[in-house]
Amino acid sequence: MEKYQNCNFAHIRDLLQEREGINISISFVKRILKSHGYFLNITLLSAIDDAIGEILSALFRKTEDFEDYFLYLFTIISILFLKAQKGW
Repeated sequence: MEKYQNCNFAHIRDLLQEREGINISISFVKRILKSHGYFLNITLLSAIDDAIGEILSALFRKTEDFEDYFLYLFTIISILFLKAQKGW
């Protein structure tokens, strides 16, 4: 399992298909790994403009702390700045 340590369930499934020739569903990978004590602890930070339904930014992070939110806020501000430059 160590060679798939930093992968999410879908990526593990894809790698198993590609490298091992094992064809299984994502839900099966998830069920098996959780039953053996493997958990993917990640946090999704996302910003959605609900007026127009546009996803401004989405980040998966291993933790949820000040550094993550600061990076996230910087990302959103950068995206909005670039859009403003293009005449959004």
